[in-house]
Amino acid sequence: MIPSVVFGPDGHRLASSSQDGTIKLWDAQTGQDTLTLTGHPDRVHNLAFSPDGHRLASNGPDGSVKIWDATPLPEKP
Repeated sequence: MIPSVVFGPDGHRLASSSQDGTIKLWDAQTGQDTLTLTGHPDRVHNLAFSPDGHRLASNGPDGSVKIWDATPLPEKP
């Protein structure tokens, strides 16, 4: 089960949360996962990108809120 999926403000990336406490960032055009974030002890309920797409906020059932660096990775040549 995927509790939350959100598109970044540029529409090129998305983030998904999971039951195991991980968050994945994806390239929306290729479907490739580009980054996995870990740190929540349990599932992640909600996700939200900052307006510039450089931060990602997440929260879990324990009431924790985390702010992640979600700066887009440079394009490969």
